[in-house]
Amino acid sequence: MKRIRSNYHALQVLKTADTKLRKAILANCKSDLVKTLSECSLNLLRDNVKLNTVSEEEIAKTQSTPTQVSR
Repeated sequence: MKRIRSNYHALQVLKTADTKLRKAILANCKSDLVKTLSECSLNLLRDNVKLNTVSEEEIAKTQSTPTQVSR
């Protein structure tokens, strides 16, 4: 939880950024942000985070993405 709190601002920027900016941020980010993203995707895959139906459908379209990130 500390890792997510410390990278909260970066996660918010990634959430609202377009694809080009998102790729640039991820290409130049520190390992702590990568670990944070990995932790979030693992929580999604393990159903530790409850999602609404709309979010589940959006993730189902790109199911391989959380799996690839969590590795």
